[in-house]
Amino acid sequence: MPLPSVEASTQPDVLLLFDASPASLVALEAALALAGNGSGLRAVYIEDRDWLCSAGYAFSAEVSAFSGALRKHDPDTLEQRLMRRREHVRRSLRSSLAAADTHCPFEVVRGRGVEQVLALLRPRDRLVVGRVGYTAGMGRGLGSLALALARRAPGQVVLASACKPGRPGSVAVLLDEPQAVSELLDEAADRARRLQCRLLVLLSSEGVDERALSAWLAASQLRFELCRLPEGVEKHGYALRRSLVAASAGELLLSRRGRLFQSDSAPTLLARLPATVSVLP
Repeated sequence: MPLPSVEASTQPDVLLLFDASPASLVALEAALALAGNGSGLRAVYIEDRDWLCSAGYAFSAEVSAFSGALRKHDPDTLEQRLMRRREHVRRSLRSSLAAADTHCPFEVVRGRGVEQVLALLRPRDRLVVGRVGYTAGMGRGLGSLALALARRAPGQVVLASACKPGRPGSVAVLLDEPQAVSELLDEAADRARRLQCRLLVLLSSEGVDERALSAWLAASQLRFELCRLPEGVEKHGYALRRSLVAASAGELLLSRRGRLFQSDSAPTLLARLPATVSVLP
């Protein structure tokens, strides 16, 4: 198990998906922290091309998620709605960036959500997206777009969540894939240094050399806590959630190749975690 250097790494560019939803405002905060308060940050709003194209069919209609009312599609009306929505998103982003005393490029792109975002990403770019958008009002804890991007993006994906402590007491990292230990520790240690908080290391793999890990943590000069999770955490996640709450963890880093993310219950577990989740490839 190779361990990383204890020195902080350089930061790649950050791509933020922004739609002015409450979750995307939380994502903006996370993106600014990752990008050094605006440096290397790009904000993108994706307009759904399929939604507009569907208006060309006579039978096309939409059903309100709240009232159940049936509304006929009309291309001109939809185009006007898209325009108003686009300007609302632009104003919301401008206002939020002004409050943070920074700015960043903003781009509006029309296309299919997942494919369009993937086309915008370079291999080392970090993607930041709200864990759930406007469907949060329907009781969802993890949106389909966020999950698909976490599974397919070439680089790191940050699933920002408002369900985190106001002032994080620690950054947590889940080690459940031996081949990803070095990269995960590097990223987690960098986060902990920038936030000046404790590092919570959660072990859930028999392939990790605990002696070497303890030596690396001691050399890192970080405040840390090492905790072994019980078997089956990728199935029920209770011990993981309890550890995050006890440590006031604001963020959990994990590997896309790890047992938790690869498990069938991953979408449910990720939706319930009380912290922002960063998925490393």
